[in-house]
Amino acid sequence: MSLSMSLSTRLSVLRGPAARTVYPLLLDMAAPAASFFVLHFLFGAGPVLALSVGAAAAGVRTVIGAVRSRRLNAFPLMMLVTLAGSLVLTFVTGDARLVLAKSAVVPALGGVYGLVTTFLGRTVINDVVTPFITKGDPRLTAAWDAAWAQDPAFVRRFRLLNVLWGAGFIVAAALRVVIVYTTPLSVAVVVSPLPTLVALAGLALASKVLGKPLLATMRARARAAARARATVRARAAVRAGRAPLRAEVAVGG
Repeated sequence: MSLSMSLSTRLSVLRGPAARTVYPLLLDMAAPAASFFVLHFLFGAGPVLALSVGAAAAGVRTVIGAVRSRRLNAFPLMMLVTLAGSLVLTFVTGDARLVLAKSAVVPALGGVYGLVTTFLGRTVINDVVTPFITKGDPRLTAAWDAAWAQDPAFVRRFRLLNVLWGAGFIVAAALRVVIVYTTPLSVAVVVSPLPTLVALAGLALASKVLGKPLLATMRARARAAARARATVRARAAVRAGRAPLRAEVAVGG
């Protein structure tokens, strides 16, 4: 039973909001690199065509996903607009590096948006970190919502995580552009995704470390809530047990 629950929890995380954000980013970086090496080095296609085919393939995958789900959210729409604009500019200018540089646009915009949400309302990182910390447990999810509403220390630590993610994405995007325009194209194709990948790994590790106190807080709240529910049930059972006795005494009197 616990094994099946653990498996379902992991699958829910892999299919959750965090995955829906990370997977398109990884595909957006990997597809142009793969098509470049196949089409350019094996078939002799020009750099512009070789990179554009991979970028377009990633865009087609986004469209297919939107058609299957019958909705187009802001994030995939932003990726498609960025893709279309970069492809047009690439063919107009003949600069193949634009295909690589455009992969920095979405993380940069996401980082800026993340920093803004640090000070306005509920942080955007909620959808990224929450599934990994609560692990699909409804009791932890309820405790998370309660801590966010009632615990200032919890909110401060979580906002710190949000700042780290926002700043990390912006720095990674800037480094990607620098690599794209300061190294040979064949090198840039391989190396330019590294800042984003390193940032994702580092931010995930930082979230795990900084998230431990958050998890401890939620578990304590979940245990307190469970004890309170048990107390209420026990009192209700006692009252239910005494009621017939009182009725019998009344009848006998």
